[in-house]
Order: sequence, then structure tokens, then C-alpha cells
Amino acid sequence: MTIFKNIVRTLALLLALGAANQAAAGAMYLVSVDTKQYGVGASGFLDFVFNGQGSGPAVTATMSNLQGFDMDPENFDTMNDASAIAGGFQLLNSAGFNDVYYQATFGGVFSFMLSFAGDASAVDLSTFSIFALDAMEAQIGGALLELTYQLLPGGEAGAVADVQAANVAVSQVPEPGALALAGLGLLMLGVARRQRRA
Repeated sequence: MTIFKNIVRTLALLLALGAANQAAAGAMYLVSVDTKQYGVGASGFLDFVFNGQGSGPAVTATMSNLQGFDMDPENFDTMNDASAIAGGFQLLNSAGFNDVYYQATFGGVFSFMLSFAGDASAVDLSTFSIFALDAMEAQIGGALLELTYQLLPGGEAGAVADVQAANVAVSQVPEPGALALAGLGLLMLGVARRQRRA
């Protein structure tokens, strides 16, 4: 019986550690832009750009679960290797500027989930940026945010955020599968602990 308990305990620990690893590697990012400072009711644009160098490895950035956006297709313009998909947009890191250009009415919060897929081995070759522009299409300041998809310390793929404006927030959100795996690991730890008490 002691061998069984040790096996259950070991499996629980491995599941919990595996979930933590998967959460780090498969994370998505919640990005929010508060546009109140640009004038409530003012017209302007938000420009979502995914740049590459052309010679770098192929990477895709996917914007999904858009909140606060008026989803009328007339409000969006995609350029180069950016396209609309069900529930959002997909941008490739090919050479040049790949944009999703949104005609906005400022004053609210615009948020979305951002995920990356592809080869993260080339540092600084896949950067997702956000710019705010006024009604005359002049930039308001510089880039609000730059998220660079690359290999992180430890070898996992992920994004390094450079938030350059106080009205932008980025937080890492693990995928549901990672959360389920973590829950299973915790359940196994509870079973092992209960077995030990019995």
C-alpha cells in the first residue's frame, strides 16, 4: 500500500509541475488599452502592427475575444499579411507592416486576447505593436506597447512586453488546458494526502 501512495504522490507532483510548465509555454496575453486620455467621444484610430524582417522564421499573431470594439467590418482595415478570422484577426510576421487598422471612438477600454504561434528562435524578428492616432491619422506619441515573441530564459517561447504608456495593460493568461492539468494535479495531491491520513 505504501508503494501505491508513493506512486500517487509522485504522479500528482509531476502533473502539477507539468501544468506549470504548460501554462508558461502556452500562455496567451490579455491586452487592454484605455483611450479616455485621448478625449471621450473623440474620433481616432488604433493601429495593431505585427512586424517581421522577412528572413525570420514564420510566426502568427492572433487577436481574439475583442471587447469594446464596434465589430462593424467598415471600422477595420487590414493591410499586407493581416486578415480577419472568426472572432478576430490574424497577422503574419512577413516583411513590412502587417496592420489591423481600427477606426475608433475614444473614451472606452479596448481589450483582446493575443496569442502567438510559430518559431520563436529569432530574437527581435516578431514584434506586435499598438499605436494610437488622432482623427487626422497623426500618431499620438509613439508605440503604446511592443510585445516581442522570442525564446525566453529556460527555452520556452513567449512574449517580452515593453509597455510604453500608462493606459496600456498586458497580463499573461494560461490556456484552459493548462488550468485543467493544474487542477488535476492538485486533485491528485489531495487524494495522496487523504490516503496518507487513512
